[in-house]
Amino acid sequence: MEGRKTGGNYRCRKKENLLQISPQDFENPWNFFALMSLPDPEVYEWLRMQDLLATNISCTSPDCNGDMFLRGAANKPGGAVFRCNKDRTYTKNCRSYSFFEKSNLAIQDIILFVKSYIDGCSLSQCSRFSGVSYNSTAVHWGSFVRELFKEHFHRNTKNKVLTGTIEIDESLFGRRVKHHRGNPNCGLKVN
Repeated sequence: MEGRKTGGNYRCRKKENLLQISPQDFENPWNFFALMSLPDPEVYEWLRMQDLLATNISCTSPDCNGDMFLRGAANKPGGAVFRCNKDRTYTKNCRSYSFFEKSNLAIQDIILFVKSYIDGCSLSQCSRFSGVSYNSTAVHWGSFVRELFKEHFHRNTKNKVLTGTIEIDESLFGRRVKHHRGNPNCGLKVN
């Protein structure tokens, strides 16, 4: 009985090296919450490893064709900023050109909000779990995430060809609902 591993013990399923966690490992909630409880620089490093944050960008300063690289800055969020290699005074936030760019929220709160939204929670539950204000912020983030999902769906299914038999529900033909339920004026009229 000593060597037997149980499926319910979180120690058997959690990852030891938290920076090696992939988004697929978030099925185990211990991995997700352990990763999100790391210090900010380590979470930002994990996001860079997953290509959710940039490691270098082109300089947007006028009359500069240089590149911007990450440099350590202890007083900035994430512990780093992008600094131009030609004009060292020109810097940008390390969230630039990412999903998190326009937000002032902590990245951990945003990721927790999106994860709970993906898990099928309502907006009020997502805002409660992540500590994001429900009034405007959660509604805007919910709308933003919904638009991203819709865009991803259309981009990946636009050129798909359906094969096999397609069955049509005839209960809506002629603006009538099956067994006279609902509003008979709603529905799709097929000629």
